Amino acid sequence: MIIFDHLISETDQPEKKDTYIPDGDFEGFKWLNGQWVHVNKVFDFKLEDGGFPKEATILDDAGNIDEKQLEEAYNTLGSLQAHPQVQKFVGWIATKPPGFQPTSPRYRGKET
Repeated sequence: MIIFDHLISETDQPEKKDTYIPDGDFEGFKWLNGQWVHVNKVFDFKLEDGGFPKEATILDDAGNIDEKQLEEAYNTLGSLQAHPQVQKFVGWIATKPPGFQPTSPRYRGKET
């Protein structure tokens, strides 16, 4: 796919091509059935001003588990296993011996 900025006239004068600026959307062309097909809007989401794209997380901004996010997005084993943070944890815990107990002060003395 070839992706490029969608342009609009900054001064509301579309006949003056030198007034065109990116509006934050993207359009493009994708190869389909042996020819290039125009895609008017490549992405179907909009970021808030100052926002940036990021992966879905199971922690809120304060670092606490977001129960609502877990309930809505990770309610199957497959979706939970596909989450990057879960994959990272599974990879880490797989390197530990059977019966592993964490030594971090955060976990000392807690029953499992």
